[in-house]
Amino acid sequence: MDVIDRLLHALEAIEPEALRRLAGHLPHHRAIFEGLADALAQSTAGDGLVDPLALARRLAPALERAAASVDLLSQSLVESERRLRADESLRTQLRAMLRPFVEGAADHERLFTLLSEAEGRLADDAPWEAARRTQGAATALIEALSACLADPPREVHPETLIRRHAELVAVDAELRTAPDRLGEVLTLLERARAQAEAVEHGLRGPLALATARLRAALDPADGSRAAWQQTFDRAVDADDLEVALEAGRRVQADALGQGEHRRAGRIAHDIAALAHRTGATEVGVIARLEQALAAAREPSGADDARRLAGQALDAAEAVGGPVLAQSRLMAGQLFEHLGERARARALFRSTLAQSDVPGAVPPAIVGRAACELGRSLHAEGRPDAARGHLERALDLGLRSGDVRLQDAALGALLATVEAPPAAAARELLRAHANDPALRAALGRRFGEVAVARWPA
Repeated sequence: MDVIDRLLHALEAIEPEALRRLAGHLPHHRAIFEGLADALAQSTAGDGLVDPLALARRLAPALERAAASVDLLSQSLVESERRLRADESLRTQLRAMLRPFVEGAADHERLFTLLSEAEGRLADDAPWEAARRTQGAATALIEALSACLADPPREVHPETLIRRHAELVAVDAELRTAPDRLGEVLTLLERARAQAEAVEHGLRGPLALATARLRAALDPADGSRAAWQQTFDRAVDADDLEVALEAGRRVQADALGQGEHRRAGRIAHDIAALAHRTGATEVGVIARLEQALAAAREPSGADDARRLAGQALDAAEAVGGPVLAQSRLMAGQLFEHLGERARARALFRSTLAQSDVPGAVPPAIVGRAACELGRSLHAEGRPDAARGHLERALDLGLRSGDVRLQDAALGALLATVEAPPAAAARELLRAHANDPALRAALGRRFGEVAVARWPA
């Protein structure tokens, strides 16, 4: 019996709508299941019975496409398993997070009730067990289909396919009627956050962040952006600097990732204003420089950027310490972007000069300043002068485990060498006594397989 005959016997017992419902719950397999469902629906005689010849004609192309997708099916099952594990991990994190919240709400009955209910929803194992059973049943069904579609096809009794499908339909029905526990927890947290804000409870900030994190986790695309923007706006209105800073960082990262520098600049402006209202001078200085960097990337924002940077540097001089060092680094990056390299290098050098006092400047700032100075010198056609600063930056990155600094310094350093990049990299590795961190950084740049072949 060939593959089409075997599937004909198996599929005659499966309703097209059942296959479409299955496709809805297994989006990675949707094309195959919907193709099978369409073939069934279009191949029935007037009395509703399947016309085997019509079905065979319609099913053959779908099966040919499906036969080429066995590997993709396996991959998508792995992805489905990964998502399920991620949800279960999120559940575990939420349970750990909610316990201190519940304890902290003991002084407010309504807040305590809402948070206790959320904790109880997470403690219910039934929805998670149903999801696990669905995953298992889906895996069994896909394996049976894959056996039918293999080349050469493996013998699979039609009853096996029907039984696997029936198992999946049963647990699928259980899942569709089961409550969305994470969604319910989010709703309860939203209500608890609103209650905490209304009575100005001490949990209002932590609840705002927890709600935003959960919404972002459940809807990483639109939900994440909306959740963090809403959380930021509320925090600014409530003069809650701690929450505004975390939410603002998330919104800025999203804005910069989308190339929306003006939106990132507005967030920095609002944080600077909030810092001024709450007396957080150091935060305000850095926020003003972030606003300046965003303005510099606007077509007509150079003058505003210079003005904002000047104000921030004046304020930083009064603060001193690491804030002054970070401000000089950020201002140097700004002027480098504006093409004012001499001014930028002066600021990078002043940052490095501060580091002559042990412990005065964090290594990350020193490393970044050295890297930026080296890049600027190389851009001016002075690779020999650049190399020492870039080697210092690389060394700091390797010792601190700062991967971003390692990669930036390594790329800039290799660019200053006239030898082929791979040869220069091997020489650098020898100079650093085959440092494992450097070998890993080179692996990221040249590929782990290529670097693995290099002599130790």
